[in-house]
Amino acid sequence: MVILRPHGFPYPHYYETGGDLAPGGRTHAMADEVADTVHECVGAVAGRWDELAAYFDALLGEKKVLLDPDRHDTLLTDDWTLSRSRRYFWAIEFLKEVEASVADNIRQAERFLALFRDSLQGGDGAEGGGDDARRRLARHEAMLARLEALRARFVQRREEAVALRDGLFNASAVMESRTSTKLGENIKLLTLISIFFLPLSFCTSLWSISDQTFGIAAFAATMPVLALATYAATWNLDRIAALLDGLQQKAFSGGGGGGSTATAAHVRRADRPQKQSDGREKDGGAGLWARIPLFGQYTSRDRDKAADVAHLEKVHVPV
Repeated sequence: MVILRPHGFPYPHYYETGGDLAPGGRTHAMADEVADTVHECVGAVAGRWDELAAYFDALLGEKKVLLDPDRHDTLLTDDWTLSRSRRYFWAIEFLKEVEASVADNIRQAERFLALFRDSLQGGDGAEGGGDDARRRLARHEAMLARLEALRARFVQRREEAVALRDGLFNASAVMESRTSTKLGENIKLLTLISIFFLPLSFCTSLWSISDQTFGIAAFAATMPVLALATYAATWNLDRIAALLDGLQQKAFSGGGGGGSTATAAHVRRADRPQKQSDGREKDGGAGLWARIPLFGQYTSRDRDKAADVAHLEKVHVPV
């Protein structure tokens, strides 16, 4: 029997001697010899898979830090080189390919096991259905179960790597969100500081054009008034925006008094989603500054809305 093996694969211990053909010696039946050789080769493959599984147990063995809260908390962060993220990503992709390879080994072992059972039923082996045949069959079934256990082990390691990666990404997203919130608060503080000096900067710029036109007395009187007006507008920006929204809706609805009950109801229903969206913007603190410049601009959406309202006034749709 000729055995072909890849380079570096363990050499199967197959041999033949003259005494094997003597009475009571080995019979060298083809099914028996192939079964022994295949069992030895599959055992060598399973041993290599065991080594690889042990390597990933050590690589992803984060359970050992469960009793150390400080070290366990470090699993939620990554360094500047993203070493932990790159390791998890590589482990997930590699274990996926390993799982496919082990599944292929299992399919091949199942095919051979089916052929071996057929040969035993046909009496091709020298021992037929004797004890040696049953022992060979039991060894192959045990080897197949070993491969199944290895496959489940690799699947479990891949799921652990996915869980670790997702936990790392979620924690990173939360920390980035907190950093962005803090940055927004700092920008808001800087904006308020700049608004505090804005009236003084405006007045000094205006009075620096010519000191003949405006005197120091006018500067001393104008600057406090302008500062108070600016500060009042800043601190009451929400009320100003709400007032301008109301005036804008009245302007686009024809003054608010000439419409019917059906028109007013339809306008309220049409404005409900927009009010909800404005409420979300108000909660986030964004969008209030953008409302004031939009006042008085008659956009295409406003024209469509005014046309719908005019049409409803004509048909007087009941509610």
